[in-house]
Amino acid sequence: MRRKFLTKLAKAEGFYQLSSVTEKAHNKFYSRENFPRAAEVWALSNGHIFFSPNPRTEFSGKDEAVKKFNAFFADYDSSDKGKLKKRLGEFPVKPSAVIFSGRGYHIYWFFKEAEELKHDYFRGIQKGIAKFLGADTTIFNPSRLMRLPGSLNRKNGKKVEVIFLGENEINPSNLEMFYIPVQTVKIELPESSQETGRIEPDEIKKLPVSRTTKLRILRGELGGAPSRSERDIRIVRALLSLHWPRNKIIGLFSDPRYGCSDKVREKERDGLRYLLFTIEKAKEYKEEK
Repeated sequence: MRRKFLTKLAKAEGFYQLSSVTEKAHNKFYSRENFPRAAEVWALSNGHIFFSPNPRTEFSGKDEAVKKFNAFFADYDSSDKGKLKKRLGEFPVKPSAVIFSGRGYHIYWFFKEAEELKHDYFRGIQKGIAKFLGADTTIFNPSRLMRLPGSLNRKNGKKVEVIFLGENEINPSNLEMFYIPVQTVKIELPESSQETGRIEPDEIKKLPVSRTTKLRILRGELGGAPSRSERDIRIVRALLSLHWPRNKIIGLFSDPRYGCSDKVREKERDGLRYLLFTIEKAKEYKEEK
């Protein structure tokens, strides 16, 4: 069913990206015609594989290389299937496909045909959909990679699977009511690893924060957050209220001794960029009560 999923999704011409964090050939690009077959081969490797729902006009993973779009999609980063079913039942448009990600669920709404959309328009609808569903609100950029059905979630060894594939397809305007403006955050990466610090567990235990925040840091627990991304935002927000500098926050989330480092480490080379974006997003929220 995964091949049918990819064939139904990939309506736009261009280059589709396959990315592995376990193989030396980290990224490869395939034409629309060759993409489903190539993805089948990659999936059989049982690796930690990601793909691009939207094709590129060149061999690049940057947003600027995306001109045409195939779908809206959301990352529901929770294993609570019952809660997701309830939220999808309240959603006005039935999804085209649902993928079990090995941890949570990826939901897709396929377009009837390839669409040329403004990036801000795509981002705004993506973010609005995620907010409504309680999904990861940082999953909105055009070049986003998603887990490939048939591959493995390296974090827990579970297989990524297509659990629903329907016939419903939409026009982008069908979900326009969910559009919300998305602020573009400029990320400035640290010049060297020396900018990061190291924090000992005893310091975490003595922090004047809630027990929930400490468990989020130490064990990686969600603590009521709908996703790991939201969990990380809440942790950062608490640390910013204590006037922690950016380098100290980076050091905490980069340290494998702490459960909150799971998503940063899972993202490999994109982990630092994700974390810096999280810090900027946390600054937009008021301090958690």
